[in-house]
Amino acid sequence: MFNPGSIRKIQVKNFVTYSYMEMFPGPNLNMIIGPNGTGKSTIVAAIILGLGGQPKTVGRGTKISEYVKHNCNTAEINIQLQGSTENSFIKVTRQFDIHDKSQWKLDGNVCSFGNIQDCIKYFNIQVDNLCQFLPQDRVADFAKLNKKELLRETQIALCRDDLLEKQQSLIEARAKHRSLLEQLNKHTQNLQESHDANCRLEGKVKNFNEMKKYKEMIADIDRQIAWIEYEDKRDKLTEIKKDKQSAQAIYDKYRNKEGLINTTIEKMEALMSKVRHFEDEMNTKLAECEQWDKQIQEATVKLEDSKKVYRTLLKKVNQDEHESQEIFKHITRCTDRKRQLQDQRDLIEQDRLAKKASIKALQYEQSKIENVKQIRFEQLRKLNKDAYSAVLWLRENKDKFKGEIFEPIMLELNVLDKSKSKYVESLVPFRDRLAFTCTDKYDMNLFIGYIRKQQGLSVNVLHSG
Repeated sequence: MFNPGSIRKIQVKNFVTYSYMEMFPGPNLNMIIGPNGTGKSTIVAAIILGLGGQPKTVGRGTKISEYVKHNCNTAEINIQLQGSTENSFIKVTRQFDIHDKSQWKLDGNVCSFGNIQDCIKYFNIQVDNLCQFLPQDRVADFAKLNKKELLRETQIALCRDDLLEKQQSLIEARAKHRSLLEQLNKHTQNLQESHDANCRLEGKVKNFNEMKKYKEMIADIDRQIAWIEYEDKRDKLTEIKKDKQSAQAIYDKYRNKEGLINTTIEKMEALMSKVRHFEDEMNTKLAECEQWDKQIQEATVKLEDSKKVYRTLLKKVNQDEHESQEIFKHITRCTDRKRQLQDQRDLIEQDRLAKKASIKALQYEQSKIENVKQIRFEQLRKLNKDAYSAVLWLRENKDKFKGEIFEPIMLELNVLDKSKSKYVESLVPFRDRLAFTCTDKYDMNLFIGYIRKQQGLSVNVLHSG
């Protein structure tokens, strides 16, 4: 039995090497084989050119005039296709000449190339799709197709536009998933960099604490040096004061005895000798005092130098304290940034997992819906072939109507609770379950004309108004 769109007859006149040729393919025509030179490519070219294809699709020549037989001016290709019913046929005719001009006829009536394309599209005939129609000279082109191109051509050959849309949605979702993974890796890298910076700052903080301890030790040493110098100078001063008091006491003692000087000259001379001795000792002490003053001056200079070093160290310590404060501020900022990046990473991971779950749910729901629709569509074909053919025709010709035309209720209605489906079926008569529903009365009359008069199909049509 021939399926709708099957080739029933091929007839050519003045085509390539044939003056006249007729061919009657069987219902299972799938491949043309034979020895070289028997005309296989000519038959394939007649099918392609007769069903709206271009010479480049054949793979031989670029002009239609190249297929006119030598010493002839015109050529003709007639292809008879199986119609929607067993006894209906569609005849497609293409006449062309050596000037590359073509004339199309549909069932013997002159028509435009657009009408031929609509007819070919209705039967899902794609002579330019290598997954559906593969000429011998295009085998190399078919071998060049990669996996993506093969998948796309196969989807087009199946006439499932929804597959392309869903595939594109999956591709976009995958691209977004990869983008989120890249962001996650970037944030993870930033987090590691912040952690490394924090480790480096810990060393600087340790150095700062050691410098602070050394500063305290320097301050203690400075205080000890000053106290030792003070104690030494105070002891020396006390000793000088004692010598001065002794000399003053001797001087006062002899001054009070001036009346006895004349009587005690000898004693006075002895005492003067002692005084000179004391003066020598005083001079020695004064010399020692001068030496001490010199040592005090040198100690003072050293003290000033120590103070300068101290002030330099103090200034450096203050600078280090400022750098330490900046370091602590930077550590705080790095810690806050680390916490923000961790929060962002958690949010991105949650969003990625949620989208992954949504994709799986949509894929499962898509598979389930497609299975249910296909099962119902097969049931419709078994119950009423006219309704089945009318659905196929409507899906290809929705652009002819202004409003929405709904397919039979058994395809559109979906009862969520399966246990109640039998009650719904009992409420809707069998005839209404197979009926088409139009939202516009004009569309209803137009649809009835197309289906009943042109297609010869007996279906029930309702108006929702």
